[in-house]
Amino acid sequence: ATHDSAAIYRGPMEAMACKGYRSVALRLRKSRCTSLGDYVHQVEESLMELEEPIILIGHSLGGALVQVLLTRQTDAAKKTSGAVLLCAVPIMSFCEYLRFFLYLFCKFFVNVIMV
Repeated sequence: ATHDSAAIYRGPMEAMACKGYRSVALRLRKSRCTSLGDYVHQVEESLMELEEPIILIGHSLGGALVQVLLTRQTDAAKKTSGAVLLCAVPIMSFCEYLRFFLYLFCKFFVNVIMV
């Protein structure tokens, strides 16, 4: 299975099914022009077909999608009762990211000098 294949979640999904939980792994459509908003819209469409309660689990880019989805006031977001983020891509502007990176760099640099 490739990184972008929902097949990598087969093991955890089978374990959850044995405990009585229904799980769904989404395979999102993509192209060269697919934006974060396009992906979020696909997730929202899928959530509207599911029964509540819904707990979203997002890994990497999926974690960013969950964060964006939960900040929206859509019906799909309102159906969600919880979320788990695994190594999620942070959703912040480039300037915020750069400021955060510089903060971490300075903190590291100061700690190296202090040793």
